[in-house]
Amino acid sequence: MATFLYRLGRLAFRRRRLFLTLWIAVLATVGIGAASVSGTTTDDFTLPGTQSQKAIDLLEKEFPKGSADGAAARVVGIRAVAVGDSVISPGLTRKLIDAFTKSRPGHTPEQDRQLARLTEREREVLTGVATGWTNTEIAERLCLAESTVKSHVSRILTKIGARDRVQVVIFAYDVGLVRPA
Repeated sequence: MATFLYRLGRLAFRRRRLFLTLWIAVLATVGIGAASVSGTTTDDFTLPGTQSQKAIDLLEKEFPKGSADGAAARVVGIRAVAVGDSVISPGLTRKLIDAFTKSRPGHTPEQDRQLARLTEREREVLTGVATGWTNTEIAERLCLAESTVKSHVSRILTKIGARDRVQVVIFAYDVGLVRPA
């Protein structure tokens, strides 16, 4: 780093007229930009129609302990539950939604066993089929030969006991492999 700075300084000294011209051009550009700003600017935090201190006071009033974490968050949670509110962490919410999605009607332990029998590549092909891709599109996106995709689809049909691609799509939605958009 020292060598680089030394060489840069030496270059700047040798080409001082060029560097001086460049610095003057940069400063002039910044000056013109600053002068052309229309209206006055402030560094205040504002919500539209509210001064900064009023906005901060309003946020603290509406969301007390909004930035609490650790023990303070637990106390806030206990107090919320005591008055009848519910408190659920985002991570737990995701787990609850996933569990609910898996337990919806149509999803059976047999389907779990059928899904477990599929290889990782067969699951990828199954996801492609359920998404509505053709064999050619699946082959291109997964870097496979189309004949390989066809054999994967055939094995999927056999392993899950489906007659056709429509039943494969229904199976994929039932087990939660794909979700409606």
